Amino acid sequence: MAWDFGAATYFYDPIGYGTLSLGEQARRVAPLLELLVEYDEARVQLQTRGGKLKDLEHLDGLLKREIRIQTSYGVKTVNLTDQRELVSALSWVDRNLHLQVRRLAGSGFPAYCLCRLHMDGFSEYGVVAAEWYMSPGDPGYPDSDPRFLRLLHGMHEVAFVRMSKYRSGARESLAAKGRPCGDADVDRFLYLVARHVCQSAWSVEQNFGVEIGRHLSMPRFVEAIELAYLCLAGDHHLCALRGVATNPCLQEFFHVAYPQAAIGRLIRCLPSLPGDRISEFPKQARNLYLALAREFSDFLGCRIQWGFAREESPLWKVLYANYSRLSAMRALLLTDPSVQEAAASLDRAAEELVSGMLDALVDRPTPSIRGMEPVAESRIVIGD
Repeated sequence: MAWDFGAATYFYDPIGYGTLSLGEQARRVAPLLELLVEYDEARVQLQTRGGKLKDLEHLDGLLKREIRIQTSYGVKTVNLTDQRELVSALSWVDRNLHLQVRRLAGSGFPAYCLCRLHMDGFSEYGVVAAEWYMSPGDPGYPDSDPRFLRLLHGMHEVAFVRMSKYRSGARESLAAKGRPCGDADVDRFLYLVARHVCQSAWSVEQNFGVEIGRHLSMPRFVEAIELAYLCLAGDHHLCALRGVATNPCLQEFFHVAYPQAAIGRLIRCLPSLPGDRISEFPKQARNLYLALAREFSDFLGCRIQWGFAREESPLWKVLYANYSRLSAMRALLLTDPSVQEAAASLDRAAEELVSGMLDALVDRPTPSIRGMEPVAESRIVIGD
């Protein structure tokens, strides 16, 4: 059922995104968003251009400025310095609104993230459905991971699947297939993608391998990791995915919003596969994972010239030492011929392994994947 989020004030939402329409939520938190924008403009200007005592006093005044938020229990007056009252007021607007505050390294200024969550009881991770505000600047609110957002929830910092990053792409996917694409429709579609694909294909355990793949231009390697994890979720999960794989918007999403050729091909093929063939996917995915681990270990073991003295060093040592600043080191690493050759070899091997696995399971009745025989153990775990 499609909902016009601006037409009604209240509606029933089977997913549990709250009782207020999205348009009404936006209207009620607008005073907070306006204040956050004004605060961050002043903060960024002070950080980049410097300032005087009056500029610090202006920032302090913004943090203490009172704003009025209309909640379901009346108007509540809050400010940015009293986080407990502010979070309480937002929860009275909608229980899924989440405000996260982090202290910026160096300056000590607070940075803010206001988002809308959905806690999925069927999966490991919760879902970030929308990011309403995130403090900009360099430094601003930490925003380096396109797949996960770490938030404080239940007195612990936990990872949430960051579907909000692909919200505009999801809207395009719905519109391209002639489906309703209002905010509530996009919410439901993102939840479907997260529950059936991303919750299994993405894992924080993959972060090391995925980040290396992203920064060193190895997209096929990243696709192979995610495909292996998705298939390792089990044949019961793949059967559930087969039930929604006929949705053309799902196929469009992995072509437009989050280009993923391997998972896209799997989704296209699943509806036509018999159940006994699907039951073979987890076994072959394990072989794929182990083969990827061997190739990744060889990649990390290549020798490169590094440092001012241009001494020979294994690539794994350089990557682990500079993992927190890969974006800054990317250009330097990619100028090394040894890194270029090793990255190209790993990406090519990952593409061949994925093609071999899918060809065997989709096109031939008896899977036989040459070069992917099971091994006793792997020398390295991709996500380590």
